[in-house]
This record gives sequence, structure tokens and C-alpha cells, in this order.
Amino acid sequence: MKEFYENYISINLKDYTNIGIDLEITKLLFAFFIGIIVATVVINYNRACTALVIKRLLRREALSQESARTLTELSVATLGVKTLLRSNGRIKRIIKRVGEKEYTYEEYMALGRKRKKNKGEGTPETSAKAEEKIDFSTARFYLSEERLDEAKGIVERDRSSVLNTVLLCILVTAIFVCLVLVMPELLNLINGALASK
Repeated sequence: MKEFYENYISINLKDYTNIGIDLEITKLLFAFFIGIIVATVVINYNRACTALVIKRLLRREALSQESARTLTELSVATLGVKTLLRSNGRIKRIIKRVGEKEYTYEEYMALGRKRKKNKGEGTPETSAKAEEKIDFSTARFYLSEERLDEAKGIVERDRSSVLNTVLLCILVTAIFVCLVLVMPELLNLINGALASK
């Protein structure tokens, strides 16, 4: 095990005379690998939450303020869904909230200026979020009729599942292991190529 660690995990580029950079490349790759795994899980989870909320809203025909539903009524009152609905991104243009303040461009930019003036930082998005807190126990949501085709497209294209996430993580792990195993040979080739120049 110690030999494997020294030969494959703690490879330092400074040990290759023609490369000569003080960098443990495999450890850097490992950090990159962990980042990809975390990003894969988060992205797939967000996609699954988005598709789930839209499916439930479509099923309940919540297409206007009158037919809007609470998260409890939709059986989707999870932390992931709440986080998603707090965002100011694409999902907020598709899923509307009853009583939500709609900002004009001028109001939106004024919020940003006010925030910068008071605290010296922030964007209009963070200002808008700070202005209004959502009470998810009573907040009612519905799909924007103008974005209904986009909402249906999200549901139709949804491929997020636990199995897909696990398979993708296994694939990334396999690529990382292969890279670790070929790294000494690869670095020898690069070192040799630099020597012949």
C-alpha cells in the first residue's frame, strides 16, 4: 500500500527533471475529481427538484393565481425545492408565486444602487431577495402561462434519477483511477519529449 501511495498518489512533477514544477499532480486531480462528483450530485438533484415541482403543478393544473397550490398541497415541501424557489434564475420565471413583487427594470436596478449605497456591496438579485422573505407554509405557486411550453419541455427532457447520478459518478471514478494508473508513464513520456527538444 505504501509503495502504491509513493508511486501513484504522491507523484511530484519536480521529480521529472525536464518538467521541474513543484506540484503533486495526482492530489490536484483528486481535488478536481471530488469537485466533479459534488457538482454532478448537486446538478442532478436540482434538475430532479425542478422537474418534480413542475410535474406536480401540471398535474394539479396550477396555471393561474386562482389555481395556485402550496408546497404542502403538492407534497414537495423539501429543503431542495425551497432553495430552488428562492432563486432568481430560470425557475423563477417559470414558477410564479401568488403576491410576488414583480420588479420593472428600473426598480430592479434601483434596488442594486440602494444596496451598494447602504452596504457597499451586493447585486440587484441579492437586494430583491433581502427585500422579501418567503413563508413556505402559506406561499402558493403556479406555472406561468407564457412559459408553459418551456415547463413541459423541462419535464419531457428530465433524465435525472438516482441511478443516472450513481452511474455518472462511477464513470468519473473509473476515469480518475485510470488516470492515476497511467500517470507515471504519461509523465515519463512528457519528460522524454521535453528532453528531446
